[in-house]
Amino acid sequence: MLPNVTANEKDWKYHFNRRERAAREGRHLPTLEELYCGMSFLNGSLRHDAQAWSERIIPSLAGKGQEAPRDPVRIALERLTVSASLEDLKFVCDEIEKCEATSEKFFEIQCAARRLVVYRVAGGDVSARSLLCEDLVSRIHRLPRESAELWAITSTLLGLTLNMDWPQPLNGIRTHSLGTFLRDGEAMLFRLQKSSSLWEEKAPKGTEGEVSIKNPANEVPVPNPDGSSIVVFSNIGNATRRNEDQFSSTLKELIGKKLPLKTVPNLKYIREILANEFPYAIGIADAILGDLASRDYIAMRPTALVGSPGCGKTTFSQRLGELLELPFETYSCAGINDSSVAGTARRWSSGEPAMPTALVISTRLANPLIILDEIEKAATSKFNGSLLDALLPFLEPRSASRYHDIFIQASVDLSGVVWLATANDVAPLPKPFRDRCRILAFPSPTLADLPAIAPRLAEAIITSRGLDKRWISPLNLHEMEALSAAWPGGSLRSLKRLVEGVLLARDQFAGRH
Repeated sequence: MLPNVTANEKDWKYHFNRRERAAREGRHLPTLEELYCGMSFLNGSLRHDAQAWSERIIPSLAGKGQEAPRDPVRIALERLTVSASLEDLKFVCDEIEKCEATSEKFFEIQCAARRLVVYRVAGGDVSARSLLCEDLVSRIHRLPRESAELWAITSTLLGLTLNMDWPQPLNGIRTHSLGTFLRDGEAMLFRLQKSSSLWEEKAPKGTEGEVSIKNPANEVPVPNPDGSSIVVFSNIGNATRRNEDQFSSTLKELIGKKLPLKTVPNLKYIREILANEFPYAIGIADAILGDLASRDYIAMRPTALVGSPGCGKTTFSQRLGELLELPFETYSCAGINDSSVAGTARRWSSGEPAMPTALVISTRLANPLIILDEIEKAATSKFNGSLLDALLPFLEPRSASRYHDIFIQASVDLSGVVWLATANDVAPLPKPFRDRCRILAFPSPTLADLPAIAPRLAEAIITSRGLDKRWISPLNLHEMEALSAAWPGGSLRSLKRLVEGVLLARDQFAGRH
């Protein structure tokens, strides 16, 4: 079993997170050990980090009171103050390898070599991963077992080992850190910890261990599949010739039949696309895709994405559904003041199945996706029933697998349905709902993400006008500078309005010339 987190580790993590935020905001240049622990690069950019670091280290290679000599290593490092491409990084490493061990600054140069290996790995150089593994092992051996850094670096090492032959994780040099490998390692350590519990004596009833195991927020739905299919509808209760017309022909066809569970597609490809389109939310993508890594079919814990207005939560959720090739329904919860999501009884003329039941019927798939948009804005009055109360049985795998649909008047197996929710604040959500969901803090984009986001917004605006984006020039340098001066980060809606203004100004300028 992994050791419990101590007070010292919590204190270390608190200060690490503060420096992490400072690094992403451009106020702190991470140390080599902080990079080993998964800290983001300066401004969340490999290029910015390499430039700032090279500018800082070049003067230290000279002796006190004298000008730094124009040696090959210093000349090579000066390249990084201008460009930090993978070719530049390899060139500097080659020059360092030629450096003699008798050099007066040999220790500083070797430290520089280790940081360059981190840059190369983060930049997509698969051949440098074995070098980084050696450096991490060496660092681990020098750390005491009670050190908080030990487990962070061990997680990075494990994640790196698991992905030794994985192609470039993120596009180009717009990488953020070694955090990708850190999270993969942490996920594997968590799985190992859960697996090890199978070999231990079961905790007595009512103990903390049993509560932890049965917490629905930690439980991935397992709909007892036969292969990659599941019987959702076993029968229709109280069916007679008089009420036969109330049921669709599709539902009748599905009784007793196995419905397919959508299989897991290429997760590396999906992650790469999400990294391009949502570079600031790659941690969220890793957390969600981590549920699918060892599965044959798509199943994940009910998850709520909580973040500021306009940060892209709903767009991210819908894009995830598209990439997973899951049919999805986006249900706007704002102002909903009833429990109609759970269906309406058959005896009423407006009777209908529960929303997830209806989605399974229409898609003929056992695990479609439902996105509950702005869930915290649902009405709190229970006069006509409560949306949040009605959702509770759907979010717990055991109750969802035997859900009694009041329209069908029989138990249906809805444990395969995938649930995502978005919210600006978790406080208005009742505790029973929060207990059944995994809460993920969705970050807001920063100015450093503008080069990746603005062109995509421009393409979307152009396409919405019915134009072919191939005939429209991309945003130029001056337009990007205008956007960066007007948008400090935050809401994508405000950025979209600014991009629309830039495109309008371009059209007006072209019309006068």
